[in-house]
Amino acid sequence: MNVDIALPIDVDIASIHTLTRQWGYSATADQTRVWVQELTESNKHEMFIAKIGTNVAGWLVVEQRIFLASQNKAEIVALVVGEQFRLKGVGQSLVSAAEKWSLDKGLTCIVVRSNINRQESHKFYPNVGFTLVKTSHNYEKTLTEGGSKKL
Repeated sequence: MNVDIALPIDVDIASIHTLTRQWGYSATADQTRVWVQELTESNKHEMFIAKIGTNVAGWLVVEQRIFLASQNKAEIVALVVGEQFRLKGVGQSLVSAAEKWSLDKGLTCIVVRSNINRQESHKFYPNVGFTLVKTSHNYEKTLTEGGSKKL
């Protein structure tokens, strides 16, 4: 199956939005449009789409990360492949595009984080050359105007 990698254009937004919802996120079509625009305008990010024929089969976002404690790295911050296109080389093609972008930026390491619930990704990433180096807990805090109160 021939997988073509490209940068997203306006006509791809609806398909990107559909895949985002299939991935389990509830972004609106308008939010998706704004986020894709912000990503494509950033010099620290790149978004790639994979097409099979005229279908958007998947998408990936890679980010240049700045670290104080180690070398700067690339990080795959999102990767989704449509259910009907899995195990057809789409994910691997997207990762290869991210690797090339990273090398072009002078980055020699690429990392990815994967939710413990995404079992299929824990098989995929080692198959395309990644090594599990650690597990961690992620914490999140909703910020509101006025900030946090000190205890």
